[in-house]
Amino acid sequence: MKKKILVLTLIVALSLGVVSPFAFAAEELTVWVSNGDETNWMIKAAELYQEKTGVKVKIESVPEIDQAQRLALDGPSGKGADVVGWFHDKLGRAVIQGLIEPLDGYLPAGYAQENFLENSVEALTYNGKLYGLPYAFQSIAMIYNKDFYSEPPKTFDELITKAKKLTNARQDKYGFLFEANNFYYSGAIFNAYGAYPFGKNADGSYNFTNMTLANEGGIKAAKLIKSFRDEGLIPKGTTGDTINGLFSEGKVGAMFNGDWRIKDIKEAGVNYAVAPMPKLPNGEYPQTFLTVKGYYLSKFSKNKELAADFIKFVTNSKMSMDHFDTNGILVPHKDVVGSEALMNNPDISGFIIQARRGIPMPNAPEFMQVWSPANNAMTFILNGQMPAEVILPMTVDMIQEGIMQMR
Repeated sequence: MKKKILVLTLIVALSLGVVSPFAFAAEELTVWVSNGDETNWMIKAAELYQEKTGVKVKIESVPEIDQAQRLALDGPSGKGADVVGWFHDKLGRAVIQGLIEPLDGYLPAGYAQENFLENSVEALTYNGKLYGLPYAFQSIAMIYNKDFYSEPPKTFDELITKAKKLTNARQDKYGFLFEANNFYYSGAIFNAYGAYPFGKNADGSYNFTNMTLANEGGIKAAKLIKSFRDEGLIPKGTTGDTINGLFSEGKVGAMFNGDWRIKDIKEAGVNYAVAPMPKLPNGEYPQTFLTVKGYYLSKFSKNKELAADFIKFVTNSKMSMDHFDTNGILVPHKDVVGSEALMNNPDISGFIIQARRGIPMPNAPEFMQVWSPANNAMTFILNGQMPAEVILPMTVDMIQEGIMQMR
C-alpha cells in the first residue's frame, strides 16, 4: 500500500513540475568531442551545465572520425557516449546503422528552425527527421589579395577581366585560381546552374534517380570552368597545394578557399581580405557545398531527455557565441552570425554571407559515389580530352552504377 502511495505521489509531483524528470535518471552524461581546443571548451561548458542542473558531464576526447565506429562497438554494451558530434556528411550512415536518435521529440516545435540557419538545419535532417543541433559550419569563399584587387569583384565577368590582366604564367603570377578539377570547389558553379548531384523528394529525402548534373545547366557550368583553362587563367596541373603556396607568396590575386587557410595566410604576411564569391554570368551566385558539425543523441543513451537537454544547452545563443569567442568556431546560430561582432569581422563576414548562399553537402552515404566520377569528369573536361556533352552523362551513369553496387 505504501509503495502504491509513493508511486502516485511521484506521478503527481512530475505532472505538476515539482520534481524534475531528470532526477530519476542516473545523473551523469558522457560526451565525446575531438581533441585539443574542443575538449577544453566542452569541459568548461560541462562545468557550467553542472552548476545549472547538478548533472555531472564526463568529457572524453575521441576523434570525430572514430566516434561512429566506436559508438557501434561500445554503445550496445552501455559503454558508449550519450552525446557525440561530427560532420553532417556522415549523418545518413549513422542513422542507417541505428547509432543516433532523432531529436524532434525532445525539442519544442520549430526550435531548430527558429534558432539556426535554415541550411544548417537541413544538413542535420535525414529523411524528414532532425538528428542534431549545429555547432559549427564551413564554406569556401573568395579570399583575395588587396594588392591585386582594391575591392572584391562583384561579378565573374569583372573577376575574369581583371584576372587576365594580372596573369603572367612565366612569372607564376595569376589573377585568379581555384582547384577546378575538384568537384568540392567546381560544384558551387554547377549548383548555381541548377545541375545538382541528386534531386529531392517532397518529404525532403534524396532522389538518387533524379540527377541533373548533365542537364543544360551542367553543360554550361562545365564550359564556363573550361574557359578558365582555355584563357590561361588556371593552368594544367594546378593543385590545392600549388594554389596555397602561390597565394602565400603573394603571386595570386584571388582564390576560392575556406577559413582553414586564414592562419597560414596571416603568417605569410599577405595583405588579404575575404568576400563572398562573385555573381555568375547567369545572374546567380555560386552555391557552395556547406558542411556542418552537429551534436547527436546516441541511440544507446539511457538518459536521452537529459542528453538532449545538454545538446540544447551547449548550442544555445550564449554558449554558441562563447564557442566562437573561445575557439573561433563559426556557429550557424542566428544570434551569432547576425551579430555585429561577426558581421564587422573582416575575416568572418565573407564566409558567413557565402555560407548563407550555400547548400548542404548531401548527408546520404550515396553521395560518396559522386566524388571520384565527378572529379575525373572535370579533369577530362579541363584537359580537353572529352567535351562536357559526352562526359557528364557518362558521369551520371557511373555514379548511379556506384550507388547500385554499394547497395
